[in-house]
Amino acid sequence: TIWAIHIYRQSFQMEFATITPDRGDRPKFLEHCKWQLSRMNTKPAKSYFITMPPKNGEVDLVPRIQAGVELARQDGIDLVFIIENDDFMPATYFDNIDPAAEFIGEFGTVYYNLKNREYQHDPHFGHSSLFTTGFRTSSLDGFIWPKSDERFLDISLWAYAKRTRKR
Repeated sequence: TIWAIHIYRQSFQMEFATITPDRGDRPKFLEHCKWQLSRMNTKPAKSYFITMPPKNGEVDLVPRIQAGVELARQDGIDLVFIIENDDFMPATYFDNIDPAAEFIGEFGTVYYNLKNREYQHDPHFGHSSLFTTGFRTSSLDGFIWPKSDERFLDISLWAYAKRTRKR
């Protein structure tokens, strides 16, 4: 299934990896990200921290994600999750994964608004934010990666998921 939003407690060992795209310009965020991954109840088999200094001031996320996907494929890991270095995840984040899912995500973001001092929900209609997206690398066979300066890789991935989903 593609839409694995309501998922269940896993009772077996499952191998997956995380991909963290990084520009090398926020070392404290990256350190915090590594700490978060170290305290997870269900830990990834591998975590790929793809640090590439920016070539210019433009968005350049796609090459980092592509490199992480390629490393996971080379290591024989099919299930990957995108973890951005500035996001917070509870220790239970990976505890309930549907091992049959091709694409996994949440169709909304909960964030803390510093100005209003409250949690807010930002819905994403038809796609998951990149930082809450997981997928099987084998599900990307046929996916045409957008240009390196594509700002919304998440939308491209989920549009592909919708077009190719198994019924």
